Amino acid sequence: MHQKLNTENRVEIPARHAMKSLLCLSLGLMFVIAGSFSTAAAQDVAFDAYFSDGMVLQRGKANTITGVAPPGTDITVTLAAKSQRTQASESGRWQTTFPPMGPDGVHTLTVQAADAEGVTVRNVEFGDVWLCSGQSNMVWPVQSSATRDKEYSAAEETNIRIMQIDLDPRGSESSIVPVGKPWSVPDERSLASFSASCWAFGKYLDQNVDGPIGLVQAALGATRIEEWLSADALKRVGGMDEELSVLASYSSAPEQALRAFTENALKGAAAYDEGLINTHWYAEGFDDTRWEKIKLPTTWIGSPRSGAPANEYIGVTWFRRSFDMPALSDDAKIYLELGSIDKQGAVWINGELVGSRYSGAVPFRVEVPGNLLRDGANQITVRVADDAGRSGFPGAGQAFGIEVDGQLSSLAGFWRYRIGADRRAMGELDNPPWAPRSGIQILWNGMIAPLTDKGIKGVAWYQGESNSRSPESYNSLLAALVDSWRGRFDSQDMPVIIAQLPVYGGLVDRSGDSGWADIREAQRQVYLNRDNVGLAVLLDLGVRTEIHPAHKEEVGLRLGREALRIAYGGDIQPPAMPVGGQRDGGALLIRFGPGERQLRAIGGNALIGFETCNAQWQCRYARAVLLGDGATVRVAGLREEDVYLRYGWSASPLTNLYEEEDIPVSPFRFAMPDE
Repeated sequence: MHQKLNTENRVEIPARHAMKSLLCLSLGLMFVIAGSFSTAAAQDVAFDAYFSDGMVLQRGKANTITGVAPPGTDITVTLAAKSQRTQASESGRWQTTFPPMGPDGVHTLTVQAADAEGVTVRNVEFGDVWLCSGQSNMVWPVQSSATRDKEYSAAEETNIRIMQIDLDPRGSESSIVPVGKPWSVPDERSLASFSASCWAFGKYLDQNVDGPIGLVQAALGATRIEEWLSADALKRVGGMDEELSVLASYSSAPEQALRAFTENALKGAAAYDEGLINTHWYAEGFDDTRWEKIKLPTTWIGSPRSGAPANEYIGVTWFRRSFDMPALSDDAKIYLELGSIDKQGAVWINGELVGSRYSGAVPFRVEVPGNLLRDGANQITVRVADDAGRSGFPGAGQAFGIEVDGQLSSLAGFWRYRIGADRRAMGELDNPPWAPRSGIQILWNGMIAPLTDKGIKGVAWYQGESNSRSPESYNSLLAALVDSWRGRFDSQDMPVIIAQLPVYGGLVDRSGDSGWADIREAQRQVYLNRDNVGLAVLLDLGVRTEIHPAHKEEVGLRLGREALRIAYGGDIQPPAMPVGGQRDGGALLIRFGPGERQLRAIGGNALIGFETCNAQWQCRYARAVLLGDGATVRVAGLREEDVYLRYGWSASPLTNLYEEEDIPVSPFRFAMPDE
């Protein structure tokens, strides 16, 4: 079974060198260890990339300016005609902090070493900088929004500046902001990829607040809140000590940690994956001639086979093909690039493991040890595992081949494949704590921690969908995010505006549990129990069949209303909430506040979506009406055992209780008062 080597569709790598080389083994690390901007080799004095033309610095707060220079260099930094002196450290880093300044025109920011030409950042203004973070609905770009043409045409009339943080998951905290797109005046080109929700939020503030508005987007789709929390915050929440320990090991010895995790995961997979049970499908010389063919790179939902039923083969799929290598020189650099692999990928060359990935967010690129390669025919095997959604190689336009000294030879074309296990046999995938979209702490380390010495006004947070499968700890996690971000940004009253999840998913005709409802309640509780937190109720802005609604303008408006109320003292009522209850025979009277409210029952005074529940959370729908005062709801038909009331408790609830501004009342859970 192991005698025949498949040579069909073989790729031939051009011969450019004389001998093979022994290169260092690389397991294709997902991200670089902290301090990636190594300044030992820095030859010039410069600002970090965060500081660029057209930027906004936070008014009324101290601003720390950072950059690089040869170690020991004495430098002068000048901002708005005020200068400070500092010196580059042994690592080639420098920083200096300017006291609070106000919005008094357009300025320059300059750094200069003695007897050397300076570097100047122009068109710097002082205003309010807002950080927009979370998952995909905070990523969803203007170019995909329903109002994109309107946004493009109005962009240059605003006093807004935008910038985007790049994906940078890390095992330990970084001090360098990973700038994806630098500060810019919004226009069709720069706005196209920018967050539509964040843009609409900033546009509302621009219309209602004096001074420039700076918007910083740091978000990643499909992420859990645990990825955005620091190690200290996660320790305070509790229950993640093992993951934190593994992540710490990765930070200190990443290659060893990645290899150990992959090898352990493959040992566990041998219980269900045919490619690992008896014969190893990655083995050198394994006979794959009876396998089917597929053209890669591509993606599939369910099965790689064209026309196969969806979800039939979500699970593990193996791919193999051969390629030819010439003789290489001793100093040849060889890399294998396969683009993104969704969701997990492990790769062997000639039977030896050379790399692995645990997220489609990071393209697969590994340095290949030269001693693994032979002159002539070589075999590559890829194992792809996924437990939901689209699988395969989704990196359209990404490199897909063998690179030798910068020259890429494509591996695109026909490969052989075979199913190793379906979804039912596989169960839940194991993911390391450093994997984007399933890990912990890594996005805080790489994308938020570097911002904490930069002054900001506040945060707009849109996240929660990815935590809805296990919502039990979301209240504690979200509270920890608010508290820890405020602490690290050195602003204990920093405004945080939470976007409450909208409707999504099928309708239900009976009472039951709901992870989305649990997330909404956690968001509501953090709003109620933390000062200077806003809650943008978005219930009616969702689409039951689309997790990414294209209409983001109203999302931004509601986030902006809460920011205007919380951060600027705007005369806007806070979201209506139940503030008291009283039993009235077999009914319950619920009073809404704070302050005087005039709620509306759409379609008449009868209300839908209310449930009464016993102590075991066995619930049933109840009749309810809005009373004439506009602030009291009467829920009828209470049972003796009922102790809780809840409203709008499903992923896609039908509700008709609204505020005067056509904003729905938030779903809630409420403990009934005693008799």
